[in-house]
Amino acid sequence: MPQDAITARQIELTAASSEDTRARRPGLPAERNDRHTGTGIALARRRHPLSGHRLVHQARVIVHQMPQILTAMRAGHLDETRAAILVRETEGLDPAARAHTTQELQERWQYLGDRGLREAVRGMVTRLDPDLAHVRAIAAAEDRHVTWRSAPGSMMRLTALLPATTGLACVQALQAAATASQNAKTTQNGTSTQQHRRRGLADSLVALVTGTAPEQRPPVNVRVNLMVPIDALTGDAPGHLEGYGTISGQFARDLIGRCADEHGPAIRRIFTTPDHQELVGMETTSRTYNGLLREFIRLRDQRCRTPFCESEIKHIDHIRPVSGGGPTSAANGRGTCERCNHDKEHPDYQVTGDAHHTLSTVGGVTVSSRPPTPPSSSPPQPVSPVERHFIDIIWGGFLTPRRV
Repeated sequence: MPQDAITARQIELTAASSEDTRARRPGLPAERNDRHTGTGIALARRRHPLSGHRLVHQARVIVHQMPQILTAMRAGHLDETRAAILVRETEGLDPAARAHTTQELQERWQYLGDRGLREAVRGMVTRLDPDLAHVRAIAAAEDRHVTWRSAPGSMMRLTALLPATTGLACVQALQAAATASQNAKTTQNGTSTQQHRRRGLADSLVALVTGTAPEQRPPVNVRVNLMVPIDALTGDAPGHLEGYGTISGQFARDLIGRCADEHGPAIRRIFTTPDHQELVGMETTSRTYNGLLREFIRLRDQRCRTPFCESEIKHIDHIRPVSGGGPTSAANGRGTCERCNHDKEHPDYQVTGDAHHTLSTVGGVTVSSRPPTPPSSSPPQPVSPVERHFIDIIWGGFLTPRRV
């Protein structure tokens, strides 16, 4: 297919870009140069920086060790997803074994789906290097983790990556707990529905993690940073729940209403300016971002400001360095994840502008970034000097957590 041939050319150009960066910066470690190349590739392809790094590694492996993949892509027999499967599943094999794998599979991969291709490659890798699967399992267990992200309807998706035996033990414990709690909850014809079973598993997970009975509402011991426009204190403005994202006004009011409970969330109400375009600004004489100023920037940016990254903020970074005269202010600060803050230190990576409009430049690619617009309930209106003075005076009090 034509798009697969175009993707093959992208892979060749990505590998060539990696070689060019290594040649221009021979004094830097190859891994650091490849991370820098990956950041530029991610900007150009509108992808997460970590995805760009994977694309660089994938391109180098395909071009230098598995060229048959490029031939198959030009012929329309492989797409980028299955090319990535071949690279990922052969990770750890020496170049000769990788070449042998592609040679043996090339008669079949155009007829295999993603799952079939994964299984076929894993079978071959096990035969070629029986010890590799064991080494991989040990390494993968070190990467066990839990992730979460927002879902529609004020819901959250919670995911865990666990070793197979541990994961199965968790599943069996959830199934047993759900069965015990759902025995009495049957439909009119006496059989449990699929929806009952699914809800039962979810309720059992909450009960086992929080220590509460399935029929009880677990305590919500969280701090809720609720951002609302200053002229809509009683309106139906949306809010922003830290660690989740945008929530409806009704859900925000429900959280506030639960603050009377001893175990309810502490509410910190952050107000936007009347034009709804920014939070109130702050500045400090310190060379580092800390205290309320650090909190302010983290709440303003919400996610890593590197274009297309959107990871959790770990660092607060000066856009214009202090060594170059940059102030430690809200206008000169941006929130980043740890990886992106380190990647910015590469000499060919430039970040310019200010917090309102930041430009990231890698090679010949420049992409802009703006902080998300704070929630509002009415069209933007200009801010008068009197209103600005009023906001500056009362800003500090708005940051005080309190229960309502």
